[in-house]
Amino acid sequence: MSSNPVIYWELASHDALKTVEFLKKVFDWDFEYDKVDDLDTKVKLIEENGGFIVDPPLDLPGGSRICLFNEPSGVTLAMIQSAKK
Repeated sequence: MSSNPVIYWELASHDALKTVEFLKKVFDWDFEYDKVDDLDTKVKLIEENGGFIVDPPLDLPGGSRICLFNEPSGVTLAMIQSAKK
């Protein structure tokens, strides 16, 4: 398995976390986010390659970290770094 797998899903929302919780409850869906080994390194690479950080890395309960970014054409994506064990 790749250390930076591509996981694709598109869902427009004004509050992604609230939308995900709603869909989990209503449809029993399980969501997985793009996982990276080193979020800070990826942030630098995104900026160096024409991307834009929408929401900088944020620490989540449990030790995971998330960051939202736009790739050069403007599509917003998320990446998450799992909690270190």
